[in-house]
Amino acid sequence: MDSPSRTPFSPTHKDGGIYHKIKYYDKLSTVNPDLSLKVPAHVFNPAMFLFSHASKQKSWMTIFSLWNTMIGSTVFTMPWGVEQSGLIMAIIQIILIGIITWYTCYLTAKYCKQENEDDVVNLVGKMWGKKGQQITLIMSCSVLVGATMAFNVLINSSFFNILKGLGKWISGSEISSCDDCWDDFSGRYTPFILMGLLIFLLNFKEKSTYIKLNSGGIFFVFANLIFLISVGIRALIINTFTTHHESIENDDKKCDDDWNCLKHNNKVEITLFKSDFFMLSGILTFSYFLHNCIAIIMKNNEHQEKNNRDLALGYVAAAGSYMSIAVIGYFGFKGNGFPQKNISQNALDMFSPTNPLAFIVRIILFTQMLTVYPMILYFVRTQFFGFFYGTDYPSKKHVFIMSIICSSLTTIVASVYPNVGLIVGFVGAFCGLYFAYIIPVCLHIHFTKPKEFNDYSPYSSVMKVADTEEEMLMSKKPEQSLAKWKIDAVLHSSIIVFGFAVVLFQFLKT
Repeated sequence: MDSPSRTPFSPTHKDGGIYHKIKYYDKLSTVNPDLSLKVPAHVFNPAMFLFSHASKQKSWMTIFSLWNTMIGSTVFTMPWGVEQSGLIMAIIQIILIGIITWYTCYLTAKYCKQENEDDVVNLVGKMWGKKGQQITLIMSCSVLVGATMAFNVLINSSFFNILKGLGKWISGSEISSCDDCWDDFSGRYTPFILMGLLIFLLNFKEKSTYIKLNSGGIFFVFANLIFLISVGIRALIINTFTTHHESIENDDKKCDDDWNCLKHNNKVEITLFKSDFFMLSGILTFSYFLHNCIAIIMKNNEHQEKNNRDLALGYVAAAGSYMSIAVIGYFGFKGNGFPQKNISQNALDMFSPTNPLAFIVRIILFTQMLTVYPMILYFVRTQFFGFFYGTDYPSKKHVFIMSIICSSLTTIVASVYPNVGLIVGFVGAFCGLYFAYIIPVCLHIHFTKPKEFNDYSPYSSVMKVADTEEEMLMSKKPEQSLAKWKIDAVLHSSIIVFGFAVVLFQFLKT
């Protein structure tokens, strides 16, 4: 019989592992009651993708979460990607890769729900065992670290141009003689100046801190979209675009600031098809990448029966946004008086440091990337430490060492190889190959394999003569199901072939 004075057990630090386990599961429960005592530590935290801490969200909120998760840093690389592929080829790729990645994301969400798993890492563990689970974890962390490399390049580019603009306005002279040289102060050195700030931002313990830091992210996204589309609309108004080459004399512009000059030649050449189209395919795979967190986003949808519809609408919204950014942005940076030879991999670099509008957008981009960067690496910390230690914060020492390693790696890349378009393309191609093309197809093949396949053997030594037509038809069912499954497996395997082609094409440059 229970004693009236009996109180619930409340573990303390003295209870060691029990304390930490109960504290950990309790933290999971506060985020989403449905996940209590089930979600592994390395799963993506649903609070990162929701507008509030409510356990369920409306369909429009789910669609918006999907869109917001996909729309990110690649927006400023889109005009460059379109230039590499040509306008028509770019439109084809945006639609084609959007459809493929939507379907593979649908497969991932479908089998995560079917197997009652909230993390694709665990789902792969059911299919390929412990080693497959570990490889998937490594790949998941790799794509996130790869994303932060691109973020660091954007942070540094914005920071360096902000310094140049301020220096010009304050002192009237340039603070640097070049942008990427080693024998003078340049953008090669500013990543190391920023490294201390990044390390500081990576060492917060509570996830709520990162959520607060990123709370204004949607404002930054909309500001960047409006800016890029406005640049394109301006070019469409003042320029005439043609597919025929016309020589342009620089002397005809007769003004120093191209952006504010309306006297430049209004005939601008655009390209419809180019052989380097594959560069955009890697960027798009990265842009549509949602696969390692789709299960937890969709699980929080209030109407589960509408998951497929909402996922499709989320991808339609993202594809529409990228189509607008890519196409209209391409027109914007080919026209408007910008140099028409090449669009920069970071389109914002096309503006001079003293351009007032670009200066404001650089501050917005710098702030946005400075909040997204630590949040993405918090995901890495949660996945890695959660898998091996059962908590996302094993100790200050562990977190500090990881912060040093991650920030050093991204800082070196930002200094030595500040090519954000190529970085996004390679990361998207390699990591997208695994998560967006291989894993979903393998999951589909694995979980649709006919049950009769394991029991059916064409070399069975026992023969049974069918007495009726119905028994005869039933005897052929395993073979027919197996044949259908094989055809389906071959058709789906073509998606993997496409993924490998995207990777191989990244190494080709005509």
